Amino acid sequence: MKKNKRKILGILAALLVLAGVVDATGGKLAQPEHQGPENDTWIGYFLAWEPLPGEWEEIPRKGEGWVEYGSETMNVTGLGSVSFPREILIAQYNEGEGFTFRGMEGYGAFLAQVKQEDGSVFLSGNQLMDASTNVGDTKNSVSGTVYYGLPLGETEWPAGEPDYAWRAYEVFQMPDGTVYLDGSGNSYGNAGGMTIKSERTSTETINGETTSVSMSVEVHFEAVSRLQEVHIKEFDASDRMIEETVFSTDALGDEAAVILAQDTSWLVVEEYSQDGTVTRTVYDARAIEETGEQYHTLVVLDDQGMGSGHTLYLKGADGA
Repeated sequence: MKKNKRKILGILAALLVLAGVVDATGGKLAQPEHQGPENDTWIGYFLAWEPLPGEWEEIPRKGEGWVEYGSETMNVTGLGSVSFPREILIAQYNEGEGFTFRGMEGYGAFLAQVKQEDGSVFLSGNQLMDASTNVGDTKNSVSGTVYYGLPLGETEWPAGEPDYAWRAYEVFQMPDGTVYLDGSGNSYGNAGGMTIKSERTSTETINGETTSVSMSVEVHFEAVSRLQEVHIKEFDASDRMIEETVFSTDALGDEAAVILAQDTSWLVVEEYSQDGTVTRTVYDARAIEETGEQYHTLVVLDDQGMGSGHTLYLKGADGA
């Protein structure tokens, strides 16, 4: 785990312009103290797969439409406290797509209140795979998995520090429902699996009664090999293969479907990965016929190595 330095570096540059003496006097910068509105609530993280900066390297900030909101203060030896405008990136909500941050790619691991035109409220924001969302009177939680792997064309993880890391941007919600991130958060770089957890408690007052509500987030990160092909092999009651369907990852799209042959008794879905491994999952054709269809989830990596879920529908012959 590495503390992200981009925000500190940007503020350091501003200090040099304002004071011109920070470096010469040996002043040391402390972590910024956020001075955002007290009524805003932490609701989780937005997870982005980003280049990891080297020592004292600054990578241009992602996202479009940053605006000033509140301020933050830094204590500098010899200068005292210096305040700077706090900048935030406001999320956009689209029905069917959920929350997005313009100019950024990633996954939501938060729980935000969305008010509809009729005045009703529902919760949204968990975009993880294997997702679980729990809502209670005094405790809310989201959990799930993020899958990732090597960028396209790479065959092994670099020695030493990784080139990319997951950035867990902290996400907040204003009392009026506005959801935003302010650029704060840590980076996590690891070629293997890892888990991050966080829980915070806030208070809300309704009809004069104050209640404490906790929000917890748990995200599992799992590295996977790049999927190359999917084979669906169908067998009859004599265990003789009677059909085989092959999909490349380019042909899968967000979802694909296979209609079973009339004589299929069972089938196996084989996932062929870049590292030579083959993952096999067996299905009973009779169970598929009874329900009409079942689905198999595939993890497909984009060019940078971010994983997303794609659905393979297995449809019964009678339901075709």
